[in-house]
Amino acid sequence: MQVAEYLANAFEAELILGDARISETIKKLKHSYAETLRQILNPFKWKKLIEKILKSLFAVIGGGIGFRDVFDPAILLSGPIAILRYFIAAVKHRSIVLVLFGFSFFHLWMNGSSSSR
Repeated sequence: MQVAEYLANAFEAELILGDARISETIKKLKHSYAETLRQILNPFKWKKLIEKILKSLFAVIGGGIGFRDVFDPAILLSGPIAILRYFIAAVKHRSIVLVLFGFSFFHLWMNGSSSSR
């Protein structure tokens, strides 16, 4: 998708992924991220957030997760490839790497301060 976006921009062509425009998808993602962040930061909205998560999870897994769902050979074989692709994407987008370093630093700082007590 990134290559398609790059080529579309290079040739000043419109890029449509599926039935949604990239700009619309980005707007929706930003709105969804902002709404989720507001719900996480406001304890009075946690119930609604948990209900949405559980509703979405139930819609995806239906009646439950079985052995075959977790240990599906296709998922197990593609897992290392997916992790490598996410790592490469994170390196390409430095802002993600900075956020990960920030979380890592915070985690190390919290563990260090709790062990000194």
